[in-house]
Amino acid sequence: MSLDFANELATAPVVLVGAMNGATINQLDQIKFGEITVVAAPKRDYDDYGKPLPQAGELGVIVDMSNKPALAVKVTKVTVARFLDIDDETARAIGEENKDRWISNARSKIGAHGGWSAFMDMVFCTVECTKSL
Repeated sequence: MSLDFANELATAPVVLVGAMNGATINQLDQIKFGEITVVAAPKRDYDDYGKPLPQAGELGVIVDMSNKPALAVKVTKVTVARFLDIDDETARAIGEENKDRWISNARSKIGAHGGWSAFMDMVFCTVECTKSL
């Protein structure tokens, strides 16, 4: 790892994944191999933890379920939208078969970790994996 990359990584924002904020091993593999290209988390999680929203063009870090850095990613797009405003294309990029499946799965996970609202803001980050950490 180059010194420049290490320095950039040290200040990179954490890109939150899901209601528990860490990615599962399966999700990490899918992100690493480009099967998942969008990750999502409630905006309140960024706000509650004092984390800045990732910005397009930045290097970001995705953590595992133990909150340890797992993947370095390039953030190519960030969208803040209401929970129910997701479309089928985004749901598939997250790894679900369609919008309804994503809503059902995400609703139960988010509901179990801080509550859920159809109108809550979600942060959708389009990412490209650059390195396993």
